[in-house]
Amino acid sequence: MGKITVGCRVRGKTKKYQGKVGVVSAVHRVSRQNSYDVTWTNGSQDTVAARAIELERRASSENTLHEPPNLMQDPAYTSFSELLRESNAAIVADFSSSSNSSAAEDTNASSSSDEQEEDDTVIAHGRRWKPCHSVLFDQGSHVQPRPTRFYMGALDGSTIAKYFYLMYPMPTLKSTLACTNANLAMQSHRQIKVGDWFKWIGLRLAMAVEPRSGPLRVYWESECKEGFVGTPANFGQRYGMTRHCFEQVLYCMSFTSDPTAEDPWKPIRPIVDGFNERRKRVVNPGNILCIDECMSAWKGRESKYCHDGLPHKTKIARKPEGKGTEIKSIADGQSGVLLGLELVEGAVRQREKLYAREYGEGTSVVLRLSEHYRGTGRTIVADSAFASVKTLVQLENRLGLFFMGMVKTASVEYPKKHLLEWFNTAPRRGDFKVFSSTTEHGNQMYAICWADRKPMTIISNRGTTLPGSDSVRTRHRLIERNGLVETMRYEKRISRPQMVELFFSDFSTIDIHDHYRQGSLAIEREWITRNWTHRLFSTILGMIVVDAFLAYRYDMSNREQVDGEDCSFKGLCLSWLIS
Repeated sequence: MGKITVGCRVRGKTKKYQGKVGVVSAVHRVSRQNSYDVTWTNGSQDTVAARAIELERRASSENTLHEPPNLMQDPAYTSFSELLRESNAAIVADFSSSSNSSAAEDTNASSSSDEQEEDDTVIAHGRRWKPCHSVLFDQGSHVQPRPTRFYMGALDGSTIAKYFYLMYPMPTLKSTLACTNANLAMQSHRQIKVGDWFKWIGLRLAMAVEPRSGPLRVYWESECKEGFVGTPANFGQRYGMTRHCFEQVLYCMSFTSDPTAEDPWKPIRPIVDGFNERRKRVVNPGNILCIDECMSAWKGRESKYCHDGLPHKTKIARKPEGKGTEIKSIADGQSGVLLGLELVEGAVRQREKLYAREYGEGTSVVLRLSEHYRGTGRTIVADSAFASVKTLVQLENRLGLFFMGMVKTASVEYPKKHLLEWFNTAPRRGDFKVFSSTTEHGNQMYAICWADRKPMTIISNRGTTLPGSDSVRTRHRLIERNGLVETMRYEKRISRPQMVELFFSDFSTIDIHDHYRQGSLAIEREWITRNWTHRLFSTILGMIVVDAFLAYRYDMSNREQVDGEDCSFKGLCLSWLIS
């Protein structure tokens, strides 16, 4: 069956529409199949799924007994056809909440929608792109440089512990203690205070920084077992909390008193909301913000199989921890501190969030995470899960922000086909090709392909094509010298324009944050639990610790009190715990 487009004559296939004949007036791209607005010959109009209709074909064999009705003689169809010719029917593109399904739709849409005119102008899905030999002016150059600032308040900021208290969501502390103490009282246990709570957190971090094999009780052993080498942890005497008290807090820990079925994420929602509000109050980020996803590893139960399982599990094979809760996050490019979190709650709940039905999943996430920085002229940097022409346009229209992103599958209105054709001509490594287009406000946006080992296709309304600093990669080669084989270390330099340099300067901010949290601290690996609320809290606690380290390193390096490159993450954590 051929492709159904606007103006095609169709007939019903299913029982509901059997015998009906009409004309397609609009095409809607939703989920995994299209839906169509069809005006029938009787004048009525319905929105039908793709499986409910098919293209009408006239009978061509001798066995055909009935001819299809002549729609041109129907006055309702004639009037509609005149209106259809007078107006330009628009195809409404609506991305699904799943990034995978939206990527598939974009790939299908980009297969046959690019055209090239005689003057090398490119038409990509109705958007006109002109070849641009050079970009000499950065549209974001008028934005004043702003260093990242942390509002310490009464905290002096002399130790990493003070930065931890700065980053911890203090407004949630009262409710956390109230809910936890209520559970402790039900078990006839001693209630805890603020000092006990932070002491408990300190013990958890000590277990992550110096993990020991065996059950929880090995951390409270005061004597080393015979035949073993090492020193006992002896947490009871060192930190002043017994193992029984630690376990009681662990089993009774809670963040809300009234979990409801309407919001399956209510048990952890106060911590996430408190995290976001705290960052808005104490962190004033720089000009570059990075958006990416984080993962909270979870291999336990899911709610679709048991009543107390994780409400929604995301599976991403390419991630080091590919199964668990996906968390969309935004971070400051200068310091690396996280500025906001958003839980991925499942396809149905994601579609109910702000901007989702209007712009799709990728664009709506970017708009929600960067809403707080409306009108500040900051630049959002994102990977292919969020980057598209639509994201750039809506960030400019709604929030007054700049955007730079790597385009892979979401290529609607993007001249990806022509950029890849240029790359297939085997340009020299480091060369680039640029197209320019105009937004609704008359500003320029650029589609650039930088020839690296693979093509890097970027959408941006920032930067220039003036020479930037080279991309430096460390390489190794085996050489033979005096009969011995040695390893020679050298640098490979690849030229790139300033636009590409600006994009990659803060592109991996959240990935670096994940390496500290999942690799160096690894609190999720040490804190073994079957409670998904505890797992998410351990993830957010790890984010708070990493943020405290990054903020401390950023401020101390600016004051020249410590070398930011040589500042050890585990070393600072140990000094904090020992002090």
